[in-house]
Amino acid sequence: MKRFLKNWFGEREKEYVPERTVRILCIDGGGIRGLIPAVALEELERRVGQNCSDIFHLIAGTSTGGLIALGLTKPDPFNASDLVDFYSNHGPDIFKRSMVHAARSLGGYLDDLYQTDSFEALLREKLGNNWLSGNSPETLVTAYDIERRQPRYFSSWKARGDRMDVGTEEDACDFLLPDLARAITAAPSYFRPALIQDRCGATHPLIDGGVFANNPAIAALMEARVLFPKAENILLVSLGTGTLERPIEYKKTLKYGKLDWIEPVMSIMSSALDQAIDRQLSLDLGDEDYFRFQTHLQRFDNDTPGPSDDFDDITPKNIDRLKRRAGEMLEWEAAHLDVLVERLKKEARCDMDKLV
Repeated sequence: MKRFLKNWFGEREKEYVPERTVRILCIDGGGIRGLIPAVALEELERRVGQNCSDIFHLIAGTSTGGLIALGLTKPDPFNASDLVDFYSNHGPDIFKRSMVHAARSLGGYLDDLYQTDSFEALLREKLGNNWLSGNSPETLVTAYDIERRQPRYFSSWKARGDRMDVGTEEDACDFLLPDLARAITAAPSYFRPALIQDRCGATHPLIDGGVFANNPAIAALMEARVLFPKAENILLVSLGTGTLERPIEYKKTLKYGKLDWIEPVMSIMSSALDQAIDRQLSLDLGDEDYFRFQTHLQRFDNDTPGPSDDFDDITPKNIDRLKRRAGEMLEWEAAHLDVLVERLKKEARCDMDKLV
C-alpha cells in the first residue's frame, strides 16, 4: 500500500505519517433501497459516537446515494437516523402519481412514471435554501448532461472556487441543494430530466448519474488523490443498496424488442459496473483500507419474501424488509464492521489543513 501511494504522491516514505489519512464515504444509487445504507450509517454513527459529517473528509454519492451525501454534508447536516426516517416515511412523496398520470404513462412507456411536484417540495423542505458551496465536509455527486452528452461531477470545493478547471467561474459550479438533488435523482423513465440553473444563471439539462457511475467510489478516490495532496493514506467506506437478483430469462429475451430491453439493460449495466468497481478497489486499496458493505435481496431464512429490487417499491412491507435485510447485513459483516469502527475510533479524523 505504501509503495502504491508513493507512486501517486511521490517519494515520501521518510515522512510517512499513519494518522494522516483521508476518510471517504461513498453511497451507491438504488432509489428507495437507499434505506439500506441509511440503516448501516445509523449503526456506524451509534458505535463511533459521532455523526458522519464529523467522521469523514469526503462524502460521495450517486442518485439516492447522492441525496444521502447532500443531506449529510449540508449546513445543519442530517444524522443517519434522519435519513432512516426520510426513507421510511416519505416514499409516497418521492414516488407519487395520480390515477390519470398512471394510465397515461402506460408503465413508463409513454411518459415518466412519476410526477415531481411533491418530490421537489420535499427536497426544498429538507435541504432548504442552501448552496453546494456551503457543504462540509467535502461533497461529490454525479449526474449526466443529456445535451452536452457528458458525465458531470458536482463538488463542494469547485463550488467554492477551489481547484477549478481553466476558464470556469466558481459560480458556474454552485447550485442550490434542492435543485441539485432533483437532478442527480432524475432516473430515466421514473422522473423527467431536470433543468436546473447554476449561480450564474446558466441552465443544465441533467439526468441521474447512475447511467454511468451507480457506484461513485472510483470517482471519489481519484478526486481525493488530487484534493488531498498531503495525504499519506486513504480509508474508503463504500455502501451498496442491495444487489439485483431478478434473473433475466433467456427464453423471454428471444422475443424482446427495443422497449423490452430498456429496463434490463440499465439493470445489467448498473450491476456489472458496481461489481467491477468493487473488484478494482479491492485490488487497489486492499482489505485494510477498503470497506465495502453490500447485501443480496433474496428471500429470508424462514422463506418469506426478501426486499424488492425495484427502485420504487414504497409499500410498508418492503420498507420493513429493507430494514430487516440491512440489519442482517450488519450481522453478517459484524467482524468487518468491528474493524472499521475500531479504526475510526482509534485514529481520530485528521484536520483538513494537514491534508491539503
